Amino acid sequence: MSRRSASASTVEKKPAVAPGDETAIRRLRVFLAVVDAKSFSRAARRLGVSQPAVTQQVRALEDSLRTQLFTRHGRTVALSEAGVRAARVARDLVLQIDGAFTELRGVTAQPQVLRIGFSAPQIAMPVASRFKASYPAVDLEFVAANTGTLLDQVRSGELDVAFVGLERPVSRFHCRLMFHQPLIAIVPPDDPWADRGSIPLQTLCARPSIVRETGSFTRQVLMDAAARAGLRPKISYDVASREAACEAVAQGLGISTVLKRECPHDNRLVRLAIDDNAIQAGEYLVAGKTAARLPPVSNLLYILDLWDEETAGAAKGTRAPARDH
Repeated sequence: MSRRSASASTVEKKPAVAPGDETAIRRLRVFLAVVDAKSFSRAARRLGVSQPAVTQQVRALEDSLRTQLFTRHGRTVALSEAGVRAARVARDLVLQIDGAFTELRGVTAQPQVLRIGFSAPQIAMPVASRFKASYPAVDLEFVAANTGTLLDQVRSGELDVAFVGLERPVSRFHCRLMFHQPLIAIVPPDDPWADRGSIPLQTLCARPSIVRETGSFTRQVLMDAAARAGLRPKISYDVASREAACEAVAQGLGISTVLKRECPHDNRLVRLAIDDNAIQAGEYLVAGKTAARLPPVSNLLYILDLWDEETAGAAKGTRAPARDH
């Protein structure tokens, strides 16, 4: 029997999203996360919450709309006919709300503040330093977290931008690719593989591994690569930061993985390529689509454009022309 029962017609219908109903908006965001991830479990990882929490939010939204949004076949989900229409309306509504708040912040914030999220300070801080030198009147606020948490905070408006790793651009954000980098393994100097320069993914997955917490992009890159190869990493410890993973390796607790540019310089660690650096990930600057058109986010994107021009000019042995701010 359909979730839209015959008795539903006798009940006074209320709008799914009442003005100021933050709970309903949150449910729409969770619903769209499942739509984009095509999976309740992947959506939960991206949002940094449990899968039951995601399921509960979607069911509550279905109850409020009196319709079924997804058809479920085992572990896979697909949008129902009503779900396709609901996703279109929900995305437009959420974009309008996010855009309105972004514009309000842009015209009312005095002094200007740029709220920056990052998972790798060695990537975010050089860009932030250059931005501050060009726009000293803008105050900077920093938040360190994993990729799933940062994306959620950009989506909700808690952050203006975030430096995060992504496999590919996410359509609901403005995603500016900075560079690609490989996933590498790290081992202590006395490890049997330390002098080999590289390690096969199959061997890596068979070793006791130290992995990052759920919501970490580094963890997800490893898990996805292993799944594609029909492998499953042998996880010994979950740790809550890159620094903790590196220290655990240095203390001989196991092998771990890290994105190459995020690996600290530590003589207690040896870097190993994984299958000739075949596992690649992108580093992106992510912002809301409306926010990307407004200062100070648009100014930060401009700084990155200048940096790219200078880098390209240096690579060719030339200097990029100066441009006015």
